[in-house]
Amino acid sequence: MTEPVVHAESRPLPLALRHFAIAILLLSVIGVSLASYLHTRVLSPNEFHFADLYVFQPSFKLYGTPAFYNEVRGENTRWTYPDTMAPLYRALYASHHPLAAYLASVTVIVSLGLVTFVGQLRKRGISLRTAILFSSLTVATSYPLWVMIDTGNLELFIVLVVALGITAYLSGRFWWAGAFLGLAAAFKLLPIIFLSLLFSRKHYRQ
Repeated sequence: MTEPVVHAESRPLPLALRHFAIAILLLSVIGVSLASYLHTRVLSPNEFHFADLYVFQPSFKLYGTPAFYNEVRGENTRWTYPDTMAPLYRALYASHHPLAAYLASVTVIVSLGLVTFVGQLRKRGISLRTAILFSSLTVATSYPLWVMIDTGNLELFIVLVVALGITAYLSGRFWWAGAFLGLAAAFKLLPIIFLSLLFSRKHYRQ
């Protein structure tokens, strides 16, 4: 008598991921409950939402001039990021509605991440329903993601470039990996640690 065929789609979520889902859900409920009890904000303590998005807007009226790097009169801010970040901000400020452009960009990037993650779970035999539920829960309880959105920070654009670099590395496209990871490090220095992936394979030129 033959054994019943177990379809790959019926494979349960790995135990580690199930434990993660339970833990992150409980921690999120506890965090929101404590914030409500203490009458504090759940996300950023800043007084204004999307503060990081608008903080440099007065400076960009002087973009392309030496005065761009000085503190704008009446505004307690000055440009402090590497110049490679400036085109990202300028593109958002060039639109009539910078916040709408920012939120639309974030939606696209997060959606791409969700689709990719669901696809990777499916390749490992996880059912579509379970993959979508787990991926959605991960996004819904991602405190760093929601803080980034609440403050209007552009960090997710850097995460996207790093993800492209790591994807290129895993697929053996080492020149593309070096290009993307180098670009990410040009935006902010921290992603330079990912270049160690290339060093470990002795791809020094890349």
